[in-house]
Amino acid sequence: MNILQGAAEVFGKLGYGATRVEDILENASISRPTFYRFFRNKEDVFDALDEISHVSLLQLIRSAIFSADDPIQKIEHCVDAFLRWHAATGPVARVLRQEALSSDSAFSERRVSTMSKILSFFERESQRVRSEQVDPLLFVGLLSAVERIADELHDQNGKISEADIERARRVIMRLFYGALAERSDQLPPIPKITDLSRKDRRTIEKRRKEQTKRQEELKNQLWLLDLDS
Repeated sequence: MNILQGAAEVFGKLGYGATRVEDILENASISRPTFYRFFRNKEDVFDALDEISHVSLLQLIRSAIFSADDPIQKIEHCVDAFLRWHAATGPVARVLRQEALSSDSAFSERRVSTMSKILSFFERESQRVRSEQVDPLLFVGLLSAVERIADELHDQNGKISEADIERARRVIMRLFYGALAERSDQLPPIPKITDLSRKDRRTIEKRRKEQTKRQEELKNQLWLLDLDS
């Protein structure tokens, strides 16, 4: 395992702030002198991962753009490419995005550039199937939804499967169709729980119960605080 692979796993598991150089050394099975031969600190490693991830994502998006002629097919191929990039990059993809969203982050400029290019593509291709100009803020919302759904896949413990990618793609494309459709357009069916496998349905039900339990615990804590006051 090389340094970047080891670092990506650690950042994905611990997050940026909690990760130490020692964690990277242990996970990558390398010595400290070897690490400092290539990087000055963990920030350097994270920056390298961030740059590689943005370059690879844009390459996949560009390939997807040229893989079809129909605007909707182009968007669908790009959504699929984005989801597969997330699956291949692993949990560190979410950490990279979270760090870049911080107002004082040194990684925000690269993210802004990448997202601007992807937004421009979505806007250009979507306008090709619309008779009127659409508020650009709509595409900001759609892209934010794409990112959040991709993050959610990592929240579901385990490796992202083909079924996960297909489920996410179906939901995202329903959002695109719903956002861009004219009143007379026929929309694809709304994705339903019953469309999912029994395993996925059990996972969703388990997470709902856990969320309900946390909400009840929070209510009890707030109630106790009121008594103390």
